[in-house]
Order: sequence, then structure tokens, then C-alpha cells
Amino acid sequence: MSPENRLQVASYLGDLWSEVKRGIAESRKVDTLTLQGMVDAQGIMLPADAQRAKLVDRVAYFDVVLADLQTMTGKAGGTVARSAKDSTRDAELAAIIEQPSMPQITLDAYAPIAVAKDRIIGGSQAIAVVYAEGDIVDGEGGDGQIGGAALSRELRKLRTNNTIKAVVLRVNSPGGSAIASEQIQRELTLIAKNKPLVVSMGSLAASGGYWISTAGSRIFAEPNTITGSIGVFSLVPNIKGLADKQGITFDTVKTGRYADLFSLARPRTEAELAVLQRGTDAVYAAFLQRVASARKLTVDSVGMIAEGRVWSGAQALRIGLVDSIGGLDMALKSAALLAKLTGDYEVREYPRVKSATERITELLEDKPAPVAARANAALREMGARGVAADLARDVTRELTMLLSYNDPRGVYARMPYILRVR
Repeated sequence: MSPENRLQVASYLGDLWSEVKRGIAESRKVDTLTLQGMVDAQGIMLPADAQRAKLVDRVAYFDVVLADLQTMTGKAGGTVARSAKDSTRDAELAAIIEQPSMPQITLDAYAPIAVAKDRIIGGSQAIAVVYAEGDIVDGEGGDGQIGGAALSRELRKLRTNNTIKAVVLRVNSPGGSAIASEQIQRELTLIAKNKPLVVSMGSLAASGGYWISTAGSRIFAEPNTITGSIGVFSLVPNIKGLADKQGITFDTVKTGRYADLFSLARPRTEAELAVLQRGTDAVYAAFLQRVASARKLTVDSVGMIAEGRVWSGAQALRIGLVDSIGGLDMALKSAALLAKLTGDYEVREYPRVKSATERITELLEDKPAPVAARANAALREMGARGVAADLARDVTRELTMLLSYNDPRGVYARMPYILRVR
């Protein structure tokens, strides 16, 4: 780490840790100073020590917990409550879900009931919750990605849907393609001209994730959200050194000085780097202008908190990058208020959230998967654990991330590293 990067990481990590301590202290009725002392003194606590410190209520085996649950239900056996559509899938689920020994209910059957308590279903007016989760990529995208073309198409439908009175954009993304980010932001801006658009940031809404958030009339973040990272970079890989070691050479015939500007076969010349820098600077200037206009700040003041620096949600509130601290429910209430919805309304989710059964079915389907995904699957099958297995998983994640770098101009508004808070 550079000294500057270490400073910013220490800064937002301190905010994240303070929020963790606050949550634990509030839940377990201990003060944060005592909690910090236990963490520094012991690191990893034995079960009995954790119980004495009031961090856990009880030390027991899983079978003891199950026996207690059976006693609480008043029965030693039972069946799983299912929704009507579940009955047609019993044969599939029987092979996947162990038959219960007490009354239970599946998530598919329970979730609609829990949602209906706070969100009225079937009204003539609706708020759309649009999930933007994963790397932002050009085109359609895939699992764990936000496809610029795909999401823009979804947003256009919502813009022309008269029953949708407001839109909440739920962002969980480190960013990605600059072109795709701008494409999505444009569609969100058009929505905001006709109906309220509120942004709800999840654990990560950085760089391109923040770029698309600038369209919102109000932005909510959690205290431990990672956001900001207002910056861009150009990426043109160069494999010449690796190719030379393998005895591989490349020949090129071109019709213009910069015709092979994006070639992987060689490093860039100074003139070529200047061309790339000019394009990168233009995209960065546009990013700064987007933020300044959206947050009612001057470009110079945005520049002081930009340059790729990452902030916690609490810090982002203090410097004006977000409006309020709160989760998705608060964002929904804000959208309803801005849309002046006084009667019943429905909350619709886009893209449609797959059910647990659909996800399990997809996992069981025999279809080709990326190399990185197959490697991860092999590690899971082996039950691989430990430092070496963690390293193998990290490598496969890095390879998967490389596949998301598909911007046509090679310019990215993305956190230039993978952030994992352990």
C-alpha cells in the first residue's frame, strides 16, 4: 500500500469497525470499550469465555438446539408448510432438502407473508425497486454482473409504465465499464424527470456504482457502506514479456499510426499513452461534473474528495455524497413520500428475483460454466478449507473479475482492487 492508500483504508475501516462494535454492544448489552478490550486481549475466544463475556447466551451442540425447538413447538414431528406452487416441486425438493423433524415453513411460503406486512400487494400504483448488483459491464452481462444494455432496457420499460409512480435503485456494485455506467445513468436521469428516483446503497456503491447513483434525487447509505471512489482508469494489458518467455512473437500490418492502439502484443509508446490519457481525463472530467451537478457542489470541491478515494457511508454523509443514513425500507418510504402516494401501493422488484428453488435448479443443471466458476465448484466439492484453499479461491475470483473488463474504450470507473472486509 502507498501511504495515501493506507490512510484512506484506515479511515473508512475505522468507521466500519465502530459500526460493528456499536451493533454488538447494543445487542449484547456491553460497552464498546469493554468489547474492544476483549478483542485486543484475546482475538479468538473459546466458547466458555464468550459466554462469560456475555457475547453468547449458551454453549450447546446442534442436536440440543433442535430438541429445544421441538419442545417449543410442542411436537416431535411434522411437515413443511408449502405454497401452492411448491407442491409441484416436492419430488425435486425431497432430494435436496432433508425431511424435517418438526413443523417448519419454506422461505418461498414465508417470504410473501413477511413482505405483505409492510408492503401492500395488488394496488393500482406501484414503486419499482431496481437491483443493480455486481460489476458493471458493457452489453447484456451475466450472473453477478450489471449489463449496461440489459439494465437500460429494463429502465426504459419502467419509465413508460404509468403504474410505476416512483423508482428505488438498490446499488451493490464496485463499478466497472465507464460507457455502461453512463448508459445506465442516462436512463435513470430520464426516469428522474418524470417520477421520483431514490437511491439505496448496500454494502458497496463505489466508482461506477456511485456514477449511476448521481441520478437519484435522494441517496440513502448504511453507515458501513463503501462508496465514493470517484475516479477512472484505462486498462490495456500487455503480454509481450510473457509471450517472449514462451517463444511467441507477433507481427502487425496497419493502415494508421494508432490502428493497433489496443493490441495486447506490445507496450504502448509515449504518443499512444498520451492518446489514452486524453480520453481518460475527459471521462474523469465528466464524472466530476455529474457529481457536482447532482450534489449541488462545485467541481473543485468534488475534486478534493475524488481522485478515487473510498469513503464509508458515515463519511459520505459528512462530505455531502449521500443525503441520509438508512436502508432500503427508508428509501421506499422516501420514494412514496416524494410520489405523494397516500393510498395502497405495490412494491415490484426488477429484474425479477429468482426463488430459492430456481437458484437450486440452476445449480443442478448440466451447463457449461466459466473456468473460474468450475474451479470454485471443484474446491467446494472437495470441501477444501484452510489458507491454501482460500488462496485458490482468491485467484479464481481475480480471473473472473478480469472477464468483466470489456469496456469498448478500455476506460473503467471501478474500484481498482477487490475489497474484502474479514
